[in-house]
Amino acid sequence: MGSIAGAVGSQILSAVISVVLDTSYIDTGRHQRPVAGLGQVRALSLLIPSLNHAYRQLDLEKVRLSAHLPGHEMEHDLLVLGGPKNKEVARRLLTAMEESLPFRLGGGVITWEAPAYQGEAADGVVTRDCGYAVRAPHLGPVAGLR
Repeated sequence: MGSIAGAVGSQILSAVISVVLDTSYIDTGRHQRPVAGLGQVRALSLLIPSLNHAYRQLDLEKVRLSAHLPGHEMEHDLLVLGGPKNKEVARRLLTAMEESLPFRLGGGVITWEAPAYQGEAADGVVTRDCGYAVRAPHLGPVAGLR
């Protein structure tokens, strides 16, 4: 993750960024409460120093759950944390970019050229995880995200 954070921090990006944590819901018995996963929060905590470097005026008030992402924020740089398996915003963005991505996703595996990367768990605890970072130009409107 350190090399990804360094790559993000090495370039000055646009002045506005929206950090999007994809949304899951917990039933409180009275209502559905939107929440973000611990993995996304951990990833964000590792990226904050690089984001502060790249976005001199990083506003952590701009951290949004995807269920509460105003359409106008889709016009700015986005950092979407979470993958397509359970995350709607990530799924839609990756589907729109599928042909241009250098890797393929499926069955819990990330395939990049020949190697396949997959997380591991023991006794219900993740012991090894993997992920990817995609940096892409603005795609224009993506179906269902406005």
